[in-house]
Amino acid sequence: MWVCTHDHGGTRIESVDGIEWSKGEPPARWHRCRPQTRGWIGLDYTERCRCGAARMAPCGPWLNRNETRTARRKQQREDALPRVTVTCRDCGKPYEAAEGTSMALAAQCTDCWAIGFMRDAGYRTTGEK
Repeated sequence: MWVCTHDHGGTRIESVDGIEWSKGEPPARWHRCRPQTRGWIGLDYTERCRCGAARMAPCGPWLNRNETRTARRKQQREDALPRVTVTCRDCGKPYEAAEGTSMALAAQCTDCWAIGFMRDAGYRTTGEK
């Protein structure tokens, strides 16, 4: 049964039994995707399966299947690595990362990475004219 988990402004999100797609156990690897969470943001519609797949129409194709399982395995591998303190090359603030990962090798904190990402996408970021 669909339960509304968020309703504000033009955004409405519903989940089966009120459980969001990212909260439960992912289904078996060779499963048939089914919507666990669906949402309307303005006139746009999207559905998410528990495996992390998304589709933009009720009968459209599922994209990025088993995304949740892949991300969890990557996180488990990184959690097993020793942690190091890295100084961000842009703002100079220290942050912690798993040794040898792209996060540690980039020497760029998530805030500075996000600002660069938005700038590269053509958006103005805080402090720019």
